[in-house]
Amino acid sequence: MVSFRITKPKNTVRSMVREQYKEIANSAASFKNAAAIPAEGWVRTIRKALDMSGAQLAERLNLSRNRISILERREVEGEITINQLKALADKLGCDFTYALVPKKEANLGCNLFRVREKDLKRLPTCDWV
Repeated sequence: MVSFRITKPKNTVRSMVREQYKEIANSAASFKNAAAIPAEGWVRTIRKALDMSGAQLAERLNLSRNRISILERREVEGEITINQLKALADKLGCDFTYALVPKKEANLGCNLFRVREKDLKRLPTCDWV
């Protein structure tokens, strides 16, 4: 398991904040052994597991069946946005989780962090319909 070394912070605000960021980045290590992305992508895989057609998901999102197909294809190609995945996950009854998982220990300051659903509300929205 990869983790950032947490050192005793100096009595400066900057070093204390850096240590807090390291703790957040270390918490992402739990995602290291998460399931691999399915070949068809998560959206299609979950939809099929729920025995839901593309048309049914489209109806939930007020989109066309063709648009759902495009979004599922864009997920596999890595071209889907976080906001799109969040909306799809919500309509599939899933939690959306996004993480940057450190590959190796870093001793210096780090700005890697895990984005939780509540943090996504601070990101700008886009019209993807």
